[in-house]
Amino acid sequence: MAPLGTGYAVPSGDTTKSGPPSPLESCGVSLGEVLSAAVEAPPASVVVAAPWLEEKHGAKSRRNWRTLHLALDAGSGDIIAHVMTDQDAGDASQVEALLDQIDAHVLIDSTGLEIYGAGKWLEEKHSAKSRRNWRKLHLALDASSGDIIAHVMTDQDAGDASQVEALLDQIDAPIGQFTADGAYDGSPTYDAVTWHSAGATVVIPPRANAVKRPDADPLSQRDRHIAAINTDGRMKWQAATAYGKRSLVETAIGRYKSIIGYRLRARSFGAQQTEVSIGCAVLNRMLACARPKSVRCKTVTA
Repeated sequence: MAPLGTGYAVPSGDTTKSGPPSPLESCGVSLGEVLSAAVEAPPASVVVAAPWLEEKHGAKSRRNWRTLHLALDAGSGDIIAHVMTDQDAGDASQVEALLDQIDAHVLIDSTGLEIYGAGKWLEEKHSAKSRRNWRKLHLALDASSGDIIAHVMTDQDAGDASQVEALLDQIDAPIGQFTADGAYDGSPTYDAVTWHSAGATVVIPPRANAVKRPDADPLSQRDRHIAAINTDGRMKWQAATAYGKRSLVETAIGRYKSIIGYRLRARSFGAQQTEVSIGCAVLNRMLACARPKSVRCKTVTA
């Protein structure tokens, strides 16, 4: 038996086996290395040792390591992303690489932006009653980063659900979960999300009087939501589906109106679209500058 790491051993000689490689082997990691890592690794990452020269020939060599960075689903405990780096790579430097492998959780909502036009001028100058005009801003937010990843501006008569496809067309990453309020309930929204990402989970609260459709697909997500609400109640359904995260997009809308403004300054529709694009980019930049970068500190005891 040849020792491997601390506290574990694997048989020496040929250990080749037939059959397809395991997920760990496809990443270049053996089970013995992972077991060894479980003893020596710090909580922030899994460290795999490979002191082959020292064990095989008794030669003194610089101990080399590989760091395995893992991302786990907090609910199920499943490994949803992994990155293998050399020993010099910091943990914080691999966060972006891990997030790139994780399907996005998209939150969408809409709000109204006031137009300062001739009608408003007449109202203020001569106290004349005029029809108030608005533009509607539809936003898609990444729940993990808080960034605005898609936006569409329409006139005030456009329905919320009609803009889902236009928002999703701006998102290249696969979607893991799509969350919106009851205004988006209906087949057009479910179809648009499924067309973009077939395996996406759609979380939209059905209407209070919603019933299961007899001709619906047995795997219909909407029917499952209706059944869950009827069985456990709406509050438990919200907790089970993480519907509460939708408040993040409402916060983003509030941030837009408090920082950029609740009124459009440009006059033409094209210029107003540019104004909204600049406003979203500014908010993302401000959020990136203010977001803290946390690094696990190691306590050294004497």
